[in-house]
Formats: sequence, C-alpha cells, structure tokens
Amino acid sequence: MILLMYNPGIDSKRKDEGELNVSKRLLSKVVEKHNSFVDIVTYDALACNSKFVNHCIELEVEAIIRVKKNNNNSIKQVKKLVNKKEKEEVWETENERIEVYEAIFYMNGVAKPLKFVKYAKENSAKQRSQILIITT
Repeated sequence: MILLMYNPGIDSKRKDEGELNVSKRLLSKVVEKHNSFVDIVTYDALACNSKFVNHCIELEVEAIIRVKKNNNNSIKQVKKLVNKKEKEEVWETENERIEVYEAIFYMNGVAKPLKFVKYAKENSAKQRSQILIITT
C-alpha cells in the first residue's frame, strides 16, 4: 500500500497550490514511478468533483471518494434517487443494522458512469448514521 501524504507547510507554499492540486500532482508522480502498484485511491469529500475524478480515470486508477454536502447537481440528484430505491443488501448483528443502497449515475463533467453507494447504519439505541461514497 502506498500512502500519499500532503505536507501543508511545504507543498502548498513551494508550489502555491491547494490540497486538491497537490494531491493530483502527487498521484501522478506515484503512478509514473510505481504504476503496477497503484490500483485504488481514496479521498475525502474535497475530491468529490469532476476534475479529480477525471484525473483518476486518465491515470487508470480507481477512485473511492467520500460524499458530504455538495453543490454538484448530479450528486444531489443521485442522492434523491437512492433515497427512493429499495436497499441492495442488509447486514445485521446483535447491535446494529447496516442497509446498503446504490445507483449508477453520471457526474457533470465526467464522461464515464460512476457508482453512488449509501451505507445507512442504525444501532440498538436507534442512533442513525450514514456514509456516502462515489466510485469509478
């Protein structure tokens, strides 16, 4: 496993770049040097945009990206779609229940279809949480 580390005190000052541009540059360097070892990249909600997704597609690296509040209309639409769908799977233990929902969608500015996955968890105390991701 290769981890990309962003050093905000050095990278952004030296190149006058933000975190997302630095991550794209670092990913390109790692793929160039270690192509056969790079299959998947994960990123937080900052990368939930067409520029980063397209960069991963161009490098032939699968992306798994966290989704949070997002102004991207295609993300808003797929969230609504998934909320109306039947669950794909359910995993249960004594203490929690996890429901999985998914849909294929097109993000504005990305030519290839993406997968949107929602994990909805409820524990025995009826506390609810969810994780939303997109993947190439």
